[in-house]
Amino acid sequence: MQNFLFRKVELWVFVLLILLSFLGFVYFASLVKTGAKQNVPDGKMTEAALAVASIPDTIRQLVTDTEPLAVTGKDRFDGRKGWTIRQGAATDPGYLLLARTDGDGPRAMVELVSLEDYSVRHTWQLDPGKLFSDLGPDATLSDQGGLTVRRFRTMHPLLTKDGSLVFHGQVSPIVSVDACGGKEWRTDKLAYHHSLNMDADGNYWSPAKVRSEGDISNGDKTHDALAKISPTGELLWSKTIPDLLVENGMTHLIYHAYERTPDPVHLNDIQPVLTDGPYWKKGDLFVSLRTPSMIVLYRPSIGKIVWQKAGPWIEQHDVDILDDHRISVFDNNVQDRGKGGFIDGSSQVRIYDFSTDTVSTPLEQAALDARILAVNNGLADRTASGLTIVEEDTAGRILIFTADGKLDAEYVNRAENGKLYRMGWSRYVDADTANAALAKLAATTCPAGE
Repeated sequence: MQNFLFRKVELWVFVLLILLSFLGFVYFASLVKTGAKQNVPDGKMTEAALAVASIPDTIRQLVTDTEPLAVTGKDRFDGRKGWTIRQGAATDPGYLLLARTDGDGPRAMVELVSLEDYSVRHTWQLDPGKLFSDLGPDATLSDQGGLTVRRFRTMHPLLTKDGSLVFHGQVSPIVSVDACGGKEWRTDKLAYHHSLNMDADGNYWSPAKVRSEGDISNGDKTHDALAKISPTGELLWSKTIPDLLVENGMTHLIYHAYERTPDPVHLNDIQPVLTDGPYWKKGDLFVSLRTPSMIVLYRPSIGKIVWQKAGPWIEQHDVDILDDHRISVFDNNVQDRGKGGFIDGSSQVRIYDFSTDTVSTPLEQAALDARILAVNNGLADRTASGLTIVEEDTAGRILIFTADGKLDAEYVNRAENGKLYRMGWSRYVDADTANAALAKLAATTCPAGE
Protein backbone atom coordinates (compact mmCIF):
# COMPACT_ATOMS: atom_id res chain seq x y z
CA MET A 1 0.00 0.00 0.00
CA GLN A 2 2.80 2.39 0.93
CA ASN A 3 4.62 1.63 -2.31
CA PHE A 4 1.44 2.38 -4.27
CA LEU A 5 0.90 5.75 -2.56
CA PHE A 6 4.47 6.99 -2.95
CA ARG A 7 5.48 5.58 -6.29
CA LYS A 8 6.79 7.98 -8.97
CA VAL A 9 4.34 9.47 -11.49
CA GLU A 10 5.37 10.42 -15.01
CA LEU A 11 5.33 14.18 -15.66
CA TRP A 12 2.97 13.82 -18.64
CA VAL A 13 0.43 12.00 -16.46
CA PHE A 14 0.56 14.81 -13.91
CA VAL A 15 0.09 17.49 -16.61
CA LEU A 16 -2.78 15.51 -18.14
CA LEU A 17 -4.53 15.29 -14.79
CA ILE A 18 -4.23 19.05 -14.30
CA LEU A 19 -5.58 19.70 -17.81
CA LEU A 20 -8.53 17.34 -17.31
CA SER A 21 -9.29 18.90 -13.94
CA PHE A 22 -9.29 22.36 -15.51
CA LEU A 23 -11.58 21.25 -18.33
CA GLY A 24 -13.89 19.61 -15.82
CA PHE A 25 -13.99 22.82 -13.79
CA VAL A 26 -14.84 24.85 -16.92
CA TYR A 27 -17.61 22.40 -17.82
CA PHE A 28 -18.98 22.50 -14.26
CA ALA A 29 -18.97 26.32 -14.32
CA SER A 30 -20.82 26.33 -17.66
CA LEU A 31 -23.53 24.07 -16.22
CA VAL A 32 -23.95 26.36 -13.24
CA LYS A 33 -24.11 29.40 -15.52
CA THR A 34 -26.74 27.92 -17.83
CA GLY A 35 -28.73 26.68 -14.87
CA ALA A 36 -28.69 30.10 -13.26
CA LYS A 37 -29.70 31.84 -16.49
CA GLN A 38 -32.33 29.24 -17.42
CA ASN A 39 -31.54 29.71 -21.11
CA VAL A 40 -31.56 25.99 -21.93
CA PRO A 41 -33.90 23.15 -20.99
CA ASP A 42 -33.25 21.59 -17.61
CA GLY A 43 -30.96 18.58 -17.33
CA LYS A 44 -29.86 16.26 -14.57
CA MET A 45 -26.25 17.39 -14.94
CA THR A 46 -27.23 21.05 -14.66
CA GLU A 47 -29.34 20.36 -11.57
CA ALA A 48 -26.47 18.43 -10.00
CA ALA A 49 -24.01 21.22 -10.76
CA LEU A 50 -26.29 23.79 -9.18
CA ALA A 51 -26.66 21.61 -6.10
CA VAL A 52 -22.89 21.28 -5.73
CA ALA A 53 -22.39 25.01 -6.31
CA SER A 54 -24.86 25.70 -3.49
CA ILE A 55 -22.79 23.79 -0.91
CA PRO A 56 -20.68 26.84 0.16
CA ASP A 57 -23.86 28.90 0.68
CA THR A 58 -25.40 26.10 2.72
CA ILE A 59 -22.31 25.79 4.90
CA ARG A 60 -22.13 29.56 5.35
CA GLN A 61 -25.79 29.67 6.39
CA LEU A 62 -25.30 26.87 8.91
CA VAL A 63 -22.28 28.65 10.41
CA THR A 64 -23.63 32.20 10.48
CA ASP A 65 -27.39 31.76 10.85
CA THR A 66 -27.32 31.15 14.59
CA GLU A 67 -29.89 33.91 15.17
CA PRO A 68 -32.53 33.69 12.42
CA LEU A 69 -34.29 37.00 11.72
CA ALA A 70 -31.76 39.01 13.72
CA VAL A 71 -30.85 42.34 12.10
CA THR A 72 -27.53 42.27 10.28
CA GLY A 73 -25.32 45.27 9.76
CA LYS A 74 -24.50 48.23 11.96
CA ASP A 75 -26.68 49.03 14.99
CA ARG A 76 -27.63 52.69 14.47
CA PHE A 77 -29.89 53.17 17.49
CA ASP A 78 -27.50 53.75 20.41
CA GLY A 79 -28.96 51.02 22.58
CA ARG A 80 -32.55 52.26 22.38
CA LYS A 81 -35.21 49.63 23.07
CA GLY A 82 -39.01 49.66 22.86
CA TRP A 83 -40.94 52.91 22.54
CA THR A 84 -39.43 56.40 22.72
CA ILE A 85 -42.24 58.97 22.65
CA ARG A 86 -41.82 62.71 22.17
CA GLN A 87 -43.29 64.86 24.94
CA GLY A 88 -46.53 66.35 23.64
CA ALA A 89 -46.80 63.75 20.88
CA ALA A 90 -50.03 63.72 18.90
CA THR A 91 -52.56 60.97 19.59
CA ASP A 92 -54.72 58.94 17.24
CA PRO A 93 -57.91 56.97 18.01
CA GLY A 94 -56.63 53.96 16.07
CA TYR A 95 -54.13 51.23 16.79
CA LEU A 96 -50.89 49.77 15.47
CA LEU A 97 -50.91 46.03 14.80
CA LEU A 98 -47.22 45.58 15.61
CA ALA A 99 -45.76 42.49 13.92
CA ARG A 100 -42.26 41.60 15.04
CA THR A 101 -39.75 38.89 15.76
CA ASP A 102 -39.45 38.45 19.53
CA GLY A 103 -35.80 37.72 20.29
CA ASP A 104 -36.67 36.89 23.90
CA GLY A 105 -39.57 34.52 23.37
CA PRO A 106 -41.49 32.49 20.83
CA ARG A 107 -40.35 34.71 17.93
CA ALA A 108 -43.67 35.13 16.06
CA MET A 109 -45.24 38.01 18.00
CA VAL A 110 -48.13 40.35 17.14
CA GLU A 111 -49.24 43.14 19.51
CA LEU A 112 -52.17 45.53 19.26
CA VAL A 113 -50.84 48.91 20.44
CA SER A 114 -53.04 51.91 21.23
CA LEU A 115 -51.89 55.11 19.48
CA GLU A 116 -53.42 57.17 22.27
CA ASP A 117 -51.04 56.02 25.00
CA TYR A 118 -48.83 53.36 23.28
CA SER A 119 -50.00 50.64 25.64
CA VAL A 120 -50.28 47.03 24.42
CA ARG A 121 -53.95 46.03 24.48
CA HIS A 122 -53.58 42.45 23.25
CA THR A 123 -50.78 40.04 22.36
CA TRP A 124 -50.72 37.01 20.03
CA GLN A 125 -47.87 34.52 20.48
CA LEU A 126 -48.16 32.31 17.44
CA ASP A 127 -46.99 28.72 17.08
CA PRO A 128 -46.18 27.92 13.42
CA GLY A 129 -45.38 24.34 14.40
CA LYS A 130 -49.05 23.74 15.26
CA LEU A 131 -50.51 25.91 12.52
CA PHE A 132 -48.56 24.35 9.63
CA SER A 133 -47.63 20.87 10.89
CA ASP A 134 -50.10 19.08 8.61
CA LEU A 135 -49.24 20.74 5.28
CA GLY A 136 -50.10 18.55 2.33
CA PRO A 137 -48.65 18.21 -1.18
CA ASP A 138 -50.56 21.27 -2.43
CA ALA A 139 -48.34 23.44 -0.25
CA THR A 140 -45.06 22.36 -1.84
CA LEU A 141 -44.22 25.95 -2.82
CA SER A 142 -44.07 27.00 0.83
CA ASP A 143 -40.75 27.85 2.43
CA GLN A 144 -40.81 24.80 4.68
CA GLY A 145 -37.61 25.87 6.41
CA GLY A 146 -39.26 29.16 7.29
CA LEU A 147 -42.23 27.55 9.05
CA THR A 148 -40.27 26.61 12.16
CA VAL A 149 -40.62 28.39 15.48
CA ARG A 150 -37.22 30.08 15.14
CA ARG A 151 -37.60 31.18 11.52
CA PHE A 152 -41.30 32.03 11.06
CA ARG A 153 -42.09 35.70 10.43
CA THR A 154 -45.72 36.84 10.68
CA MET A 155 -46.20 38.98 7.56
CA HIS A 156 -48.70 41.88 7.35
CA PRO A 157 -51.26 40.42 9.79
CA LEU A 158 -54.84 41.60 9.37
CA LEU A 159 -57.27 41.97 12.31
CA THR A 160 -61.01 41.46 11.78
CA LYS A 161 -63.85 42.83 13.88
CA ASP A 162 -64.65 39.36 15.24
CA GLY A 163 -61.16 39.08 16.74
CA SER A 164 -59.64 36.82 14.09
CA LEU A 165 -56.05 37.36 13.01
CA VAL A 166 -55.25 36.50 9.38
CA PHE A 167 -51.64 36.25 8.18
CA HIS A 168 -49.02 34.29 6.26
CA GLY A 169 -45.29 33.81 6.63
CA GLN A 170 -42.51 35.04 4.37
CA VAL A 171 -43.59 32.38 1.85
CA SER A 172 -46.39 30.20 3.21
CA PRO A 173 -50.12 29.43 3.19
CA ILE A 174 -52.50 32.02 4.63
CA VAL A 175 -54.01 31.08 7.98
CA SER A 176 -56.74 32.58 10.16
CA VAL A 177 -56.65 32.11 13.94
CA ASP A 178 -59.46 32.82 16.40
CA ALA A 179 -59.38 34.82 19.62
CA CYS A 180 -57.58 31.95 21.36
CA GLY A 181 -54.99 31.45 18.61
CA GLY A 182 -56.66 28.30 17.28
CA LYS A 183 -56.71 27.66 13.54
CA GLU A 184 -60.01 28.64 11.86
CA TRP A 185 -58.97 28.01 8.27
CA ARG A 186 -55.89 27.82 6.06
CA THR A 187 -55.47 28.05 2.30
CA ASP A 188 -52.74 25.75 0.96
CA LYS A 189 -53.26 26.02 -2.79
CA LEU A 190 -50.47 28.58 -3.30
CA ALA A 191 -47.63 30.07 -1.26
CA TYR A 192 -48.23 33.70 -0.26
CA HIS A 193 -45.76 36.47 0.54
CA HIS A 194 -45.36 40.16 1.37
CA SER A 195 -48.70 41.98 1.75
CA LEU A 196 -52.21 40.91 2.76
CA ASN A 197 -55.17 43.24 2.24
CA MET A 198 -58.97 43.06 2.24
CA ASP A 199 -61.29 44.30 -0.50
CA ALA A 200 -64.74 45.87 -0.17
CA ASP A 201 -66.44 42.46 -0.19
CA GLY A 202 -64.33 40.97 2.59
CA ASN A 203 -62.09 38.93 0.30
CA TYR A 204 -58.32 38.83 0.84
CA TRP A 205 -55.69 39.73 -1.76
CA SER A 206 -52.07 38.65 -1.50
CA PRO A 207 -49.04 38.14 -3.76
CA ALA A 208 -48.51 34.43 -4.40
CA LYS A 209 -46.02 32.03 -5.92
CA VAL A 210 -47.34 29.83 -8.75
CA ARG A 211 -45.50 26.90 -10.28
CA SER A 212 -44.55 27.81 -13.84
CA GLU A 213 -46.01 25.85 -16.74
CA GLY A 214 -44.08 26.37 -19.97
CA ASP A 215 -42.03 29.54 -20.30
CA ILE A 216 -40.18 30.66 -17.21
CA SER A 217 -38.74 34.05 -16.37
CA ASN A 218 -36.70 33.29 -13.28
CA GLY A 219 -34.46 30.63 -11.80
CA ASP A 220 -36.79 28.88 -9.36
CA LYS A 221 -39.49 28.00 -11.91
CA THR A 222 -42.20 30.03 -10.23
CA HIS A 223 -44.12 33.14 -11.18
CA ASP A 224 -45.48 35.89 -8.96
CA ALA A 225 -49.26 36.08 -9.13
CA LEU A 226 -52.22 38.08 -7.88
CA ALA A 227 -54.39 35.90 -5.66
CA LYS A 228 -57.92 36.42 -4.34
CA ILE A 229 -59.04 34.42 -1.30
CA SER A 230 -62.56 34.24 0.15
CA PRO A 231 -63.36 35.23 3.77
CA THR A 232 -63.29 31.50 4.62
CA GLY A 233 -60.00 30.71 2.91
CA GLU A 234 -61.05 29.46 -0.54
CA LEU A 235 -58.79 30.42 -3.44
CA LEU A 236 -61.19 32.24 -5.78
CA TRP A 237 -58.92 33.53 -8.56
CA SER A 238 -55.28 34.01 -9.48
CA LYS A 239 -53.38 35.59 -12.35
CA THR A 240 -49.63 35.42 -12.93
CA ILE A 241 -47.84 38.72 -13.42
CA PRO A 242 -46.12 37.51 -16.65
CA ASP A 243 -49.52 36.68 -18.14
CA LEU A 244 -50.94 39.99 -16.97
CA LEU A 245 -48.07 42.00 -18.49
CA VAL A 246 -47.96 40.08 -21.77
CA GLU A 247 -51.72 40.50 -22.21
CA ASN A 248 -51.26 44.24 -21.75
CA GLY A 249 -48.43 44.67 -24.27
CA MET A 250 -45.63 44.79 -21.67
CA THR A 251 -43.72 41.62 -22.60
CA HIS A 252 -40.46 43.58 -22.47
CA LEU A 253 -40.63 43.69 -18.67
CA ILE A 254 -40.54 39.89 -18.42
CA TYR A 255 -38.85 38.14 -21.33
CA HIS A 256 -35.51 39.60 -22.34
CA ALA A 257 -33.14 38.34 -25.01
CA TYR A 258 -30.13 36.26 -23.96
CA GLU A 259 -30.02 36.62 -20.19
CA ARG A 260 -33.01 36.10 -17.92
CA THR A 261 -33.43 38.35 -14.91
CA PRO A 262 -33.63 36.17 -11.77
CA ASP A 263 -36.46 38.26 -10.27
CA PRO A 264 -38.07 40.15 -13.15
CA VAL A 265 -41.04 41.71 -11.31
CA HIS A 266 -40.92 41.00 -7.55
CA LEU A 267 -44.58 41.59 -6.78
CA ASN A 268 -44.74 42.94 -3.22
CA ASP A 269 -48.11 44.64 -2.65
CA ILE A 270 -51.70 44.46 -3.87
CA GLN A 271 -53.98 47.28 -2.69
CA PRO A 272 -57.69 46.79 -3.54
CA VAL A 273 -59.74 49.87 -4.43
CA LEU A 274 -62.73 50.04 -2.06
CA THR A 275 -64.86 52.78 -3.68
CA ASP A 276 -65.31 54.45 -7.05
CA GLY A 277 -63.37 57.63 -7.69
CA PRO A 278 -62.50 59.94 -10.57
CA TYR A 279 -59.37 57.94 -11.43
CA TRP A 280 -60.29 54.37 -10.48
CA LYS A 281 -63.21 52.03 -9.87
CA LYS A 282 -64.22 49.81 -6.98
CA GLY A 283 -62.60 46.42 -7.54
CA ASP A 284 -59.47 47.80 -9.22
CA LEU A 285 -56.08 46.83 -7.83
CA PHE A 286 -53.01 48.97 -7.26
CA VAL A 287 -50.05 46.62 -7.77
CA SER A 288 -46.41 47.25 -6.78
CA LEU A 289 -43.72 45.66 -8.98
CA ARG A 290 -40.34 46.23 -7.36
CA THR A 291 -37.85 45.24 -10.07
CA PRO A 292 -39.13 47.65 -12.75
CA SER A 293 -39.84 50.26 -10.00
CA MET A 294 -43.43 50.38 -11.26
CA ILE A 295 -46.91 50.86 -9.84
CA VAL A 296 -49.79 49.70 -12.05
CA LEU A 297 -53.56 50.10 -11.68
CA TYR A 298 -55.12 46.85 -12.86
CA ARG A 299 -58.82 46.31 -13.56
CA PRO A 300 -59.61 42.57 -13.17
CA SER A 301 -63.14 43.01 -14.53
CA ILE A 302 -61.73 43.68 -18.01
CA GLY A 303 -58.19 42.30 -17.62
CA LYS A 304 -56.59 45.67 -18.38
CA ILE A 305 -53.88 47.86 -16.90
CA VAL A 306 -55.57 51.26 -16.93
CA TRP A 307 -52.62 53.26 -15.52
CA GLN A 308 -48.93 52.74 -14.84
CA LYS A 309 -45.98 54.72 -13.57
CA ALA A 310 -42.33 53.73 -13.20
CA GLY A 311 -40.32 55.96 -10.82
CA PRO A 312 -39.26 58.30 -9.39
CA TRP A 313 -39.44 55.63 -6.66
CA ILE A 314 -36.76 52.94 -6.91
CA GLU A 315 -37.30 49.33 -5.74
CA GLN A 316 -40.44 50.44 -3.89
CA HIS A 317 -42.61 48.41 -1.52
CA ASP A 318 -46.16 49.24 -0.46
CA VAL A 319 -48.75 51.39 -2.23
CA ASP A 320 -51.73 52.87 -0.35
CA ILE A 321 -54.76 54.92 -1.37
CA LEU A 322 -54.92 58.22 0.55
CA ASP A 323 -58.11 59.78 -0.88
CA ASP A 324 -59.96 59.94 -4.19
CA HIS A 325 -56.98 61.32 -6.15
CA ARG A 326 -53.75 60.48 -4.29
CA ILE A 327 -51.70 57.38 -3.53
CA SER A 328 -48.74 56.88 -1.22
CA VAL A 329 -45.69 54.84 -2.27
CA PHE A 330 -42.94 53.67 0.11
CA ASP A 331 -39.76 54.29 -1.87
CA ASN A 332 -36.89 52.10 -0.66
CA ASN A 333 -34.66 54.21 -2.92
CA VAL A 334 -32.14 51.39 -3.32
CA GLN A 335 -29.99 51.65 -6.44
CA ASP A 336 -26.90 49.98 -7.88
CA ARG A 337 -24.46 51.89 -10.09
CA GLY A 338 -22.07 49.01 -10.50
CA LYS A 339 -20.62 48.74 -7.00
CA GLY A 340 -23.52 47.14 -5.16
CA GLY A 341 -26.83 48.44 -3.84
CA PHE A 342 -26.99 51.61 -1.79
CA ILE A 343 -29.54 54.16 -0.59
CA ASP A 344 -29.00 57.69 -1.83
CA GLY A 345 -29.81 59.73 1.28
CA SER A 346 -32.71 57.77 2.76
CA SER A 347 -35.78 55.77 1.92
CA GLN A 348 -38.79 58.05 1.42
CA VAL A 349 -42.58 58.27 1.34
CA ARG A 350 -43.70 59.61 -2.07
CA ILE A 351 -47.18 60.96 -2.80
CA TYR A 352 -48.53 60.77 -6.34
CA ASP A 353 -51.43 63.11 -7.21
CA PHE A 354 -53.54 61.92 -10.15
CA SER A 355 -55.24 65.30 -10.48
CA THR A 356 -51.94 67.11 -11.15
CA ASP A 357 -49.71 64.25 -12.34
CA THR A 358 -47.10 65.24 -9.76
CA VAL A 359 -45.03 63.49 -7.09
CA SER A 360 -44.28 65.13 -3.75
CA THR A 361 -42.15 64.06 -0.79
CA PRO A 362 -43.65 65.78 2.27
CA LEU A 363 -41.45 63.98 4.82
CA GLU A 364 -38.21 64.29 2.85
CA GLN A 365 -36.11 66.08 5.49
CA ALA A 366 -37.69 64.12 8.35
CA ALA A 367 -36.73 60.84 6.66
CA LEU A 368 -33.18 62.10 6.11
CA ASP A 369 -32.89 63.21 9.74
CA ALA A 370 -34.19 59.83 10.97
CA ARG A 371 -31.92 57.93 8.54
CA ILE A 372 -34.59 55.59 7.20
CA LEU A 373 -32.56 52.92 5.41
CA ALA A 374 -34.95 50.20 4.23
CA VAL A 375 -32.75 48.12 1.95
CA ASN A 376 -35.76 45.89 1.27
CA ASN A 377 -39.31 45.38 2.53
CA GLY A 378 -40.74 48.22 4.62
CA LEU A 379 -43.98 50.17 4.36
CA ALA A 380 -45.77 53.40 5.26
CA ASP A 381 -49.34 53.77 6.61
CA ARG A 382 -51.40 56.95 7.03
CA THR A 383 -53.60 57.13 10.16
CA ALA A 384 -57.03 58.70 10.62
CA SER A 385 -55.50 61.79 12.24
CA GLY A 386 -52.84 62.25 9.54
CA LEU A 387 -49.85 60.58 11.19
CA THR A 388 -47.50 58.57 9.00
CA ILE A 389 -46.25 55.22 10.32
CA VAL A 390 -43.07 53.95 8.67
CA GLU A 391 -41.71 50.46 9.24
CA GLU A 392 -38.01 49.94 8.62
CA ASP A 393 -38.30 46.16 8.59
CA THR A 394 -34.69 45.13 8.03
CA ALA A 395 -33.47 47.45 10.81
CA GLY A 396 -36.14 46.43 13.36
CA ARG A 397 -37.69 49.88 13.75
CA ILE A 398 -41.04 51.72 13.57
CA LEU A 399 -41.24 55.53 13.17
CA ILE A 400 -44.33 57.72 13.56
CA PHE A 401 -44.30 61.22 12.05
CA THR A 402 -46.74 64.12 12.23
CA ALA A 403 -47.91 65.77 9.01
CA ASP A 404 -45.38 68.57 9.46
CA GLY A 405 -42.46 66.17 9.85
CA LYS A 406 -42.03 65.90 13.61
CA LEU A 407 -40.87 62.49 14.82
CA ASP A 408 -43.48 61.68 17.46
CA ALA A 409 -42.51 58.13 18.37
CA GLU A 410 -39.96 55.45 17.63
CA TYR A 411 -40.07 51.73 18.37
CA VAL A 412 -36.84 49.70 18.33
CA ASN A 413 -37.21 45.91 18.38
CA ARG A 414 -34.28 45.08 20.64
CA ALA A 415 -34.17 41.90 22.75
CA GLU A 416 -32.66 41.41 26.20
CA ASN A 417 -29.54 39.99 24.55
CA GLY A 418 -28.97 43.42 22.98
CA LYS A 419 -29.61 42.26 19.42
CA LEU A 420 -32.10 43.82 17.04
CA TYR A 421 -34.71 41.65 15.30
CA ARG A 422 -36.73 42.16 12.15
CA MET A 423 -40.27 43.44 11.91
CA GLY A 424 -43.10 41.75 9.96
CA TRP A 425 -45.03 44.44 8.06
CA SER A 426 -47.04 46.09 10.82
CA ARG A 427 -50.24 47.95 9.92
CA TYR A 428 -52.56 50.70 11.11
CA VAL A 429 -55.98 49.49 12.34
CA ASP A 430 -58.90 51.91 12.52
CA ALA A 431 -60.58 52.42 15.89
CA ASP A 432 -63.91 50.79 14.95
CA THR A 433 -62.28 47.54 13.81
CA ALA A 434 -59.83 47.35 16.71
CA ASN A 435 -62.37 48.19 19.42
CA ALA A 436 -64.82 45.61 18.08
CA ALA A 437 -62.03 43.01 18.02
CA LEU A 438 -60.95 43.90 21.57
CA ALA A 439 -64.52 43.49 22.82
CA LYS A 440 -64.69 40.05 21.20
CA LEU A 441 -61.32 39.07 22.62
CA ALA A 442 -62.31 40.22 26.11
CA ALA A 443 -65.53 38.20 25.99
CA THR A 444 -63.78 34.99 24.91
CA THR A 445 -62.67 32.39 27.42
CA CYS A 446 -59.88 30.26 26.01
CA PRO A 447 -59.25 26.64 26.98
CA ALA A 448 -56.42 26.02 29.42
CA GLY A 449 -53.06 26.11 27.72
CA GLU A 450 -54.20 28.34 24.86
